[in-house]
Amino acid sequence: MDLDTLVIPGIFKVALMVLTAEISMKTTLICNELMKVATYNKLLLGRLSFYSYIM
Repeated sequence: MDLDTLVIPGIFKVALMVLTAEISMKTTLICNELMKVATYNKLLLGRLSFYSYIM
């Protein structure tokens, strides 16, 4: 075996691991932001229904 047969697949394996970690992190951030928006919308709708109830 020469050095290229060991190094190149190793580089691709590391690159794939980094890419997978990046995708996972971005997905987590997007999901967290969507949960924040959903929670804010629930709070806002709750306040609006409360205000319409007391008026």
